[in-house]
Amino acid sequence: MKFISWNVNGLRACIQKGFLDFFNQINADFFCLQETKLQSGQIELDLPGYVQYWCYAEKKGYSGTAIFTKHTPMSVQYGLGLPELDNEGRLITLEYPEFYLVTCYTPNAQRELARIEHRMKWEDAFRDYLTALDKTKPVILCGDLNVAHQEIDLKNPASNRGSAGFSDQERSAFTRLLESGFTDTFRHLNPDATGCYTWWSYMFNARKNNAGWRIDYFVVSDRLKEAIYSTPIHSDILGSDHCPVELELGISCNGSIWKSDAEGAATQIKTELSSTGKKTVLTGSACLLLALGFAAGFFTNQFLNKLKEDNLLLNNGNLYNNYVLTDTAIHYPTQIICAANPGSGFPAVRFVSQRPPFPVAANNQRAHPVI
Repeated sequence: MKFISWNVNGLRACIQKGFLDFFNQINADFFCLQETKLQSGQIELDLPGYVQYWCYAEKKGYSGTAIFTKHTPMSVQYGLGLPELDNEGRLITLEYPEFYLVTCYTPNAQRELARIEHRMKWEDAFRDYLTALDKTKPVILCGDLNVAHQEIDLKNPASNRGSAGFSDQERSAFTRLLESGFTDTFRHLNPDATGCYTWWSYMFNARKNNAGWRIDYFVVSDRLKEAIYSTPIHSDILGSDHCPVELELGISCNGSIWKSDAEGAATQIKTELSSTGKKTVLTGSACLLLALGFAAGFFTNQFLNKLKEDNLLLNNGNLYNNYVLTDTAIHYPTQIICAANPGSGFPAVRFVSQRPPFPVAANNQRAHPVI
């Protein structure tokens, strides 16, 4: 399932700069926006197949969030439920049978940390809100969280230390959130990657020089981290001072987390996203799995040949590439299946215990396909 989050810094302006081209091309299940800068009735978007949810600030042309989704939720909540924090249109929560999706536009602490007290009130209330949701079901959080957590999350940490978005208070608040049972999805796959940013100042050719900050996130409940598939940063997409970030997660709207059907014992090749944005596969593990597959096939073939020698297995001309069993049970070995994961562009390797339906021969005996 594909999720997109993008601070568009004014949706009406972003639409004039190619927003819909990217929206249609990426074909996400969920497309979350921050800083829409809209009031109700100021825009009408024709997005076939998507349901739209909007949260507006009381102040015109300020803040605002939205979610466009292919999947109608069970329930929708706007804000934290705290009037003193809910007048700026910063939060939407969609509930599905076994997860919550939350998009957030965290308040900026502003120059010289003029709004840091309000920011810390938001951080404490927001963390309590997420942990309460997480007690019920897993949470998928996305948005502009207005903090560069680690020094590798911005180009110039030394000169920005103590600034809004890189103050000790804000960074510590994000640490406390992660310690409450949540995972930064990008760092989960790319713990040491540098030069991976999501926001650049409009001044000093910052984007051209990649002098940016990573302040846009996907954060998930810890129990979903093994379902994290890929976390691309679309730094080539313009239209805002932020770029879109993506999460591919192995979960569906009925809550079924991806795993193989080998009776719960799945081996999944994890993916990494290098600093250049290229996806790689852990080829060593793949080779090991393939070797096990060839071994399984070899020993199965030896077993079938032995059955034929003992007249327990007969060729059946009525069935293509099948044998007829003569009162002999065969236990199916685990196969190794290589198949392209939808939308990923790279293969997954997994164990699958195959138990296909038996074809029926002319004499009504069961036939077993050759593995």
